[in-house]
Parts: sequence; C-alpha cells; structure tokens
Amino acid sequence: MLIKGTVSSFQQRTEQLSTSSGVRLNIVWNFRIERFDDAKRSLPRVAVQMSGVRFLGSITNGDVVEIDAPYVEGRVVVTNQVKNLTAGSMVEAAQMRPLWLTPRFYLAIIAMLAFFTFFFIAVLSILQSFSSF
Repeated sequence: MLIKGTVSSFQQRTEQLSTSSGVRLNIVWNFRIERFDDAKRSLPRVAVQMSGVRFLGSITNGDVVEIDAPYVEGRVVVTNQVKNLTAGSMVEAAQMRPLWLTPRFYLAIIAMLAFFTFFFIAVLSILQSFSSF
C-alpha cells in the first residue's frame, strides 16, 4: 500500500545492540505521517519506524513523504526506505553488512597472502643458502 503524507513528531535515538563481534550502535527514527483524503479530511496518522547503522538522506518535520509498505491501522509501519517528495530524494536506512562483504575484509586477505608469500620465499632462500655449503 502506498502511504503518502506529511512528517510530524520526528524523533531520533540510538540503541546499543550486542552482536557476536561486540557492541554496535543502531540509529532509530520514529515519526508519524499525517494523511488527508481528497476532500481534505484528516485520516488516521501512520506511525513509522526506520532503523539502521546509518541513514542515507534525511527527513524532517513538514516534509511530504511516500512509503510503499504494508499498513494495518493501529500498527507501526517498519521500513528501511522512504521517498522524500519535498527534497526529491530516496531516504534509506543502511544495515550492517556482513564482514565478508566489506572492502576491509578483502584488503586483510590480500595483506595476509602477501605476508605469507614473502615469508615462504624468505624461508626457501635461507634453506637454499644452507644447502650450498
């Protein structure tokens, strides 16, 4: 269902989450979407929650937004993507990527391979120098 309206009661907080690799911070955005029908009559407000390790884009009170998400009246809509029609941009809550999907992981693998290659060559050259005696 497409939910369109104006942002109100915007709040941001951080939560500490325990993971297998330690504690990390998660950012949570809570806000309401004020909606109106074609005759300008007020419709029930929609409570929205977004969370992630960082946000790409921004939302503030008064922005007109659009969300394509399932909505059950009286329930909080949990989403990771909102279209900010006021700014003309997509706002996304970025989730933490698994370690093997980060460039740092691949750089560490390359560094280890280079180290062990150098170590192996050094050991071979030492062994060759002893065998020439």
